[in-house]
Amino acid sequence: MFKNLQRNTLKLLSLILLTGLITACEKPAEQPSAQASANQAAPKVEAPAPPKRVNVATLTLAPQSLQHKIEFVGKLLPNERVDVHNELAGVVEQVKFQEGEQVSKDRVLAHISTKELTVRRDMAQADFQLAEINYQRNLQLDRKQLIARSILDQSRTQRQLAKYNWDLAEVQLQKSLVKAPISGVVKVRAVEPGEYLAIGKQVAEILDLRKMRVELDVPELDIAKLQKGQTVKIELYAEPGQLYDGKIFRIGVEADAQTRSFPVEVQMANPKQRLRSGMLAKVSIDLGISENQVVIPRNAIIEGELERVVFVASDGMAKRRIIETGISEDNRVQVISGLQHGESLIVEGQTRLINNEPINITRSDS
Repeated sequence: MFKNLQRNTLKLLSLILLTGLITACEKPAEQPSAQASANQAAPKVEAPAPPKRVNVATLTLAPQSLQHKIEFVGKLLPNERVDVHNELAGVVEQVKFQEGEQVSKDRVLAHISTKELTVRRDMAQADFQLAEINYQRNLQLDRKQLIARSILDQSRTQRQLAKYNWDLAEVQLQKSLVKAPISGVVKVRAVEPGEYLAIGKQVAEILDLRKMRVELDVPELDIAKLQKGQTVKIELYAEPGQLYDGKIFRIGVEADAQTRSFPVEVQMANPKQRLRSGMLAKVSIDLGISENQVVIPRNAIIEGELERVVFVASDGMAKRRIIETGISEDNRVQVISGLQHGESLIVEGQTRLINNEPINITRSDS
């Protein structure tokens, strides 16, 4: 029994010893060092990237001359426009014109009850001739003292009344002949034969196209620059590139209460009456040449709701400028304030810029 106990004790000791050896042989887990932990906790700091630059093209501003002119748009109107009306009521007997026909001044256009009034005129003439015969007979008798003076006076009065009736009948007859008050082209024929006309009805409308006029509305800021007789150039939208000479014929003395503009009338010749009323026209008025001006391309301007903006290049940055513009000529615009000669105006890439943004100048023109 003792031997068995001793044997079991040895087995137990051997098992404990074996377990300890196995535990000692296992490699313990690696603990991170303090330096490694610090390196892992702190993020790596990189150097800042250089700012991105916008590619632009510039133009160095140099003094330029600029043709100073102002332009207005109007439409062609006839030199004269007359509505022809009848002065006498009656039946239209004849109409002696057509629409589009050229008529001369005092040409008879229509007859209104002319036959009836001709008869009345002839009757009045006959009455006068009879009264004239009676007066001459009584005058001879009075010289011989064969009639009373009252009879001579009566015959003289009758002759005078007959003359008045004859003249009145002649006037009425002339009113029955509707005549053209001006020379021109008939635009409207408003009557037909057989039609009864009351007094004052329109018979025709005549346009004088030997000259044309253009009516303009000129703002009060420009009206002082114009003078009567000043030469202008007129270009029709129907004939681009074709210029006509004209002159300022009339300048209004009072501005329109709503638009604050003045009416100005320009006259021009109409060779062969080729131009027609209603055509749109652009009138250019030359005010001379302005020297040493700041002039920029129109496409360099950024249009805002309340202002006009450009960018200039300065020390590698884009500088925003608010400008005030003046006259323009094609693609060239005068700058009154906001820019100076010698500055580098950004003419390409400006729409992508903000104030003080770094830029890269790829092309520089002068």
